[in-house]
Amino acid sequence: MTLKQIRGLIAGEYVPQQKYSLNIGEVKDTAKIKSLDRMAERKTAVRKLIQNRMNGADMTPKKLEKLKIFSQSTYYSRLKNAGEMKLSELWQMEQAGIKFSDAELLTMFGREGG
Repeated sequence: MTLKQIRGLIAGEYVPQQKYSLNIGEVKDTAKIKSLDRMAERKTAVRKLIQNRMNGADMTPKKLEKLKIFSQSTYYSRLKNAGEMKLSELWQMEQAGIKFSDAELLTMFGREGG
């Protein structure tokens, strides 16, 4: 855009010939959607895995807070955004009695457990 066009645009005299709009419903690139679906599936799998291990160890978020691993709100936040779980938090959970198998740990990191 030239300086003259910009001044005309500001003054209301110039109307751009192209109209720029984004209609999300018309996006045709499915590769990005597939990767987002895969990430959602991984996060769901990690959530279920952590919840199953917590139930198996008879551990509650309140007990984790008493053991000073992390607060209940942090636990639920990490569970909601499963990709934000820190390795140190997993180690602390294991020390508290929540045991993860090697295959489960690989699953958490997006690798096939075997």
